[in-house]
Amino acid sequence: CEDLSVNLNPDGTICVTAQDIDGGSSDNCGITTQEIGTVVGPDPAALTVYALNPWSSSNNIASYSYNSVIDELILDSSPYLSTGVVNNFSLSVNPVDNKVYLLAYSNTTGSRSLFEFDILTGSIISELGPVISVNDNNNPNAMEFDDSGNLYVAFGGGDINILNISTMTTSAFSQVPFSGAAGLAYDSDQSRLIYASGDDPSINLSAIALGSGAVTNLFDFAIDPGCCTAQGIEYVSGGKLISTGTYGGNTIYTIDLNTQEVTTLLEPTGSFSSIKSLLIYPPTSISYQDPCVEFTCDNIGDNTVLLVNTDASGNSSSCEATVTILESLPTALCQD
Repeated sequence: CEDLSVNLNPDGTICVTAQDIDGGSSDNCGITTQEIGTVVGPDPAALTVYALNPWSSSNNIASYSYNSVIDELILDSSPYLSTGVVNNFSLSVNPVDNKVYLLAYSNTTGSRSLFEFDILTGSIISELGPVISVNDNNNPNAMEFDDSGNLYVAFGGGDINILNISTMTTSAFSQVPFSGAAGLAYDSDQSRLIYASGDDPSINLSAIALGSGAVTNLFDFAIDPGCCTAQGIEYVSGGKLISTGTYGGNTIYTIDLNTQEVTTLLEPTGSFSSIKSLLIYPPTSISYQDPCVEFTCDNIGDNTVLLVNTDASGNSSSCEATVTILESLPTALCQD
């Protein structure tokens, strides 16, 4: 992607196309479509949080209404969905296409595998195959997408790999300190992964840089009451995570990465004795605009747009560009 600075036309508008911000995209399979859009976030006062129970096969996903402005979390009136499989490990959503994926034990392969999952109806769409690291580790614990659609998987032992869903192959990315099990989240505000692991009752949080895979220790904290090792973590916004202990623990709480404050939301009575993964859905999404994104006087300054390329095999990749609408004209229209 290339950043772009433009003036408005005399009528007070300008239309920016995918080609205007494309810095020279290429693909071995050939790019078949290019789309441009803007990033649209969900209402922070009306989020839905899904909590995944690790051991059951039925009624093992509970949904909550979450107001992240006042940190109010309420179990929905008809909250339960089913994965249909036992030994569930992680839920994650690709923000490029809003597809949800489940990491769970497969009776077909006899190992932990990736499934495409319909979070609205609670049904498996397809089984994609086993998830195995480049070091032949077949114990993935957690997974998370970044905003470009790259899927990161945390394995037992501290390996972080990138999983190519179209080929179901992994590539090495990073190595983190590992103790117990793990949780993985994507901090969209600082474009980094957040990794959680620890031994009862102390949990450690680390940040992983997307470009280099470099690991930075953030801080440790203790769960009260102490329980659990793995952490189901999900990024909300503004440095806030929603999180839960896993084995034998159902306390859901927030973590403020800026102040290091940990605040209990609730112990969801009527839900589960254990929660392995949390998912906010719908996530931040892309509003595609064909054939261009139109800007007006209201958009003077910097604006973020997203370029999405799709190849002949249906694989998509994306990047962000900043479109700066200059203040120089048309002053008469913009001052009305």
